[in-house]
Amino acid sequence: MLKLGLLRLVFCLAGLTTAAADVSHAQIFTPLVALGGAKGASPYSGLVQGVDGNFYGTTYSGSAGAGFGTVYKVTPRGVLTTLHTFKRTDGSYPYAGLVLARDGYFYGTTENGGANGNGTFYRVTNTGTFTVVHSFTGYDGSLLFSTPIEGTDGSFYGVSQQGGSNGYGTIYKITADGNLATLYNFCAITCLDGALPAGALFQAPSGDFYGASTGGGDYGQGNIFSISTSGFYQVVYNFCSKENCADGRLPGMSLVAFSGSLYGTTAIGGSSAGGGSDGFGTVYKIDGPGTITTVLSFDGANGSYPIGALSLGSDGNFYGTTEVGGAFGEGTFFKLAPSGTLKTLYSFSGNAAPVAGVCQGTDGSFYGTTSGGGVGSGFIYKISTGLGPFIRTIPTTAKTRTQVTILGNNLQGTTSVTFNGAKATFTVNETGTGITVTVPAAATTGVVSVVTPARALNSNVPFTVLQ
Repeated sequence: MLKLGLLRLVFCLAGLTTAAADVSHAQIFTPLVALGGAKGASPYSGLVQGVDGNFYGTTYSGSAGAGFGTVYKVTPRGVLTTLHTFKRTDGSYPYAGLVLARDGYFYGTTENGGANGNGTFYRVTNTGTFTVVHSFTGYDGSLLFSTPIEGTDGSFYGVSQQGGSNGYGTIYKITADGNLATLYNFCAITCLDGALPAGALFQAPSGDFYGASTGGGDYGQGNIFSISTSGFYQVVYNFCSKENCADGRLPGMSLVAFSGSLYGTTAIGGSSAGGGSDGFGTVYKIDGPGTITTVLSFDGANGSYPIGALSLGSDGNFYGTTEVGGAFGEGTFFKLAPSGTLKTLYSFSGNAAPVAGVCQGTDGSFYGTTSGGGVGSGFIYKISTGLGPFIRTIPTTAKTRTQVTILGNNLQGTTSVTFNGAKATFTVNETGTGITVTVPAAATTGVVSVVTPARALNSNVPFTVLQ
């Protein structure tokens, strides 16, 4: 077992269109915002929930300006506010989404633009104050497709798909004030170490990061890797090692941990590959170096091309999207048990292209985006599956006596906050959507609980207390 714990970047992502089929009849699909024009277009990433209870994201293109993309805020009821319009000099085409950091700001990257044309790392507030923290030079990375994550040390870690000393991507570390260090340059030896990394990194409580490359490796179809904060790099698994790539190909999506294992998706490959077919993609589980289990091979009817990251729901199941396939061939929203049982919850139509993954808001519903559909510019939507509210901690791993933030809904009047039973001191914000709390000295790894006048709420994942 990898024993990775649960330090992960939580997004609220997915896809939609004007016409969609309810396959399971157990959920409610609600279109929130039709994008286009000044609102921006083609969001390839999903949403992240803020302390104010609203959701934040990026559009890849469109805007009231030159069309280089936007940063926006959207309320749970669908009122959208554009916070920033990119101008190329401060970045362009933000393919990646945002991460909410402990300082209360959002951080992200752009694919291109900036002072050197190779992309930027930026900070933005919930009111739209925007700062370019770093402009990439190409030598330290370019084509920033992936959302950075905040490490346990307070620095940010991410990958660039191209650039670096070999031109095939980098792993970087950057501080909030812009001090950047390259931890690794891909394609060091004929690309057997991997190439063209994509997807957000995942940090285990050990401090090591895990990620995926879309190319290179022993079979040229990508791999899973780990890297320490000091830059020690290891290949964990090389894809396409089985006949016809039955274990999957092109794994460049983010990873999620559950019960000591890592789960992820490959865009193509799987048991349906062969006979002229590339396969429809897989969900896999990794329990250790070189050890992989194919949890599910998509077959087209239940979805195809799952390029978005999985999300672990509050019920212990995974939720995600496929870009195509399903009842109308236009993508699906699904629930997957860790054992591999899949249920299609929604089939999209109208060229929706739900390329981003999914994640819950703390009200229990799933919020997401599509890159197409409607007038072709994408949508923001909500799907309620009957799951109830919960709380989320930012971050999910920290030492005792560290200040963390709890996200939730209707938290006014909270009477108690405990970390695995240990009582904590706290302050509730004015909107009742966030709590500032100090991890108590007696805290141990386990569930965080909040008691309000209406109910008791638990964290969606255990909080890991670092020594």
